[in-house]
Amino acid sequence: MRWTNTRRSLHRFIDLLPVGSVLSVLTVGESVREVLPASTVTDLNRDGLYGRIPRRVMNDPTPCVECALKHITYDIGDNEVVIVISGDQSMMDDASEVFDLVEDKKIPIFLISYPATLHMSHLQVAKYGGMYAVVE
Repeated sequence: MRWTNTRRSLHRFIDLLPVGSVLSVLTVGESVREVLPASTVTDLNRDGLYGRIPRRVMNDPTPCVECALKHITYDIGDNEVVIVISGDQSMMDDASEVFDLVEDKKIPIFLISYPATLHMSHLQVAKYGGMYAVVE
C-alpha cells in the first residue's frame, strides 16, 4: 500500500509540472538505474511519463542513496530540483564528495522519508531543499 500511495503522489507531482519542464526518474538499489531519461513534459506525454515509474518496490536489500546522489550531482544544471524518496536506515558513509557537490552547486534536494526511518546522516544533503517525514 505504501508504494501505491507514493506512486499516486508522484502522479500528482507530474500533473503539476509546467509544460516545458524536464523530468527524469532513477531507481536506486545496489546500483542506480535510469527508468526515464530526461524528458520534456508536454500536455500529451504526462501519462506516459507517469507510466515509467516502477509499479513495485525493488527488492535490493541495500539501497544506495549516496550512489544516486553521486550519479546526478555531477551533471545537474541550473533550476533543477532533486527529490529523493527513501526510508534507508543506514548511515551515509564517506558522503563528503556528495556534500561538497551539493554545497558548490547549491542543489535543492528534497528528502522524503517514507517510512519515517531515514538515517539522520542524510540531512546534510537537504541543506538547500528540505526534509519531510511521512508517518504511517
